[in-house]
Amino acid sequence: MTSKLFFVHRSAFIISSAIIARMEVKVYGADWCADTQHTLKHLRELGVAFRYINIEQDETGQRWVREHNEGREPKPTLDIAGQVLTTPTDRELESALREKGFMA
Repeated sequence: MTSKLFFVHRSAFIISSAIIARMEVKVYGADWCADTQHTLKHLRELGVAFRYINIEQDETGQRWVREHNEGREPKPTLDIAGQVLTTPTDRELESALREKGFMA
C-alpha cells in the first residue's frame, strides 16, 4: 500500500492510497451514452473533480459496473466515495455529493 504526505497548515500527516481512492468521484460510462455525457457535463459545471472510466475500453471498470448492478451495465454508474449511484438524476447526484462532502 502506498501513502502520500499532506501538509495542513504547519502539520504533516500521511494518508494511505486506499483512503484517497475512497474519497474520489468515479464515473463509469461510455463516450456514446447521452446520460454519461450529461453527468460529466453536470459535474464540470458544479466544479467537482472526477475520474471517468470508459467501460467499453476498460475491462476492470466494466466488471465493476456489472458487479454493482446485478450483471447489467447501466450508464453512467458512479462511485462517490463508496456510494454507488446508477443513472442518477441531477438532484440525486448533487445530494450524494453534498452528503460525501464534495459540495457545500
